Amino acid sequence: MIIVPQSPACSLPLLPVIEEIREFVRYAGEHQQLLVGIIGVLFLISVLCSKEQNRLLLIFYSAVVVYLTLLNRKAGNRRFLLTPLWSYRRFFEHVYFRRQIINNILLFVPFGFILSRLIPKWSTVRILIMISVGIELLQYLSGRGFFELDDIISNSLGGLIGLTAGMLWMYAVRFLRRPKN
Repeated sequence: MIIVPQSPACSLPLLPVIEEIREFVRYAGEHQQLLVGIIGVLFLISVLCSKEQNRLLLIFYSAVVVYLTLLNRKAGNRRFLLTPLWSYRRFFEHVYFRRQIINNILLFVPFGFILSRLIPKWSTVRILIMISVGIELLQYLSGRGFFELDDIISNSLGGLIGLTAGMLWMYAVRFLRRPKN
């Protein structure tokens, strides 16, 4: 658990920022800490696994994402929102928007990392975007969620973070394994 100290000695311009951080930490609570823990475990498993095992891990994680984004929801209305970055503009207005953006980013970090172990190329970003668009289309067609451009942006950002972490991991391993002169 992260503890943000309360200090009346903070300068006035920083006070709203500290309050916002404090509110975010309170919000993050168990769910996002659990999600971050799961991401860490997936990273560790992915690093320790062979390419074939990473394919299975990708299939497993895909099933988890399908459950979380489709099967875990009740059917409702078909709606879409194509206004770019509308929820990002409301990030500091309400905890709901922060929660949605952060969860969508975190949800795709493992996809990027696992895919980096299977297809170590930056063109993998296209695959991540297609997965995100596919999920949004399925949510729209099934009425189990909204098709939102912001979700695609957040998911793609999370996938890019995971892909970057995976690529950096591979470069670090290559660097450490290179022959010493």
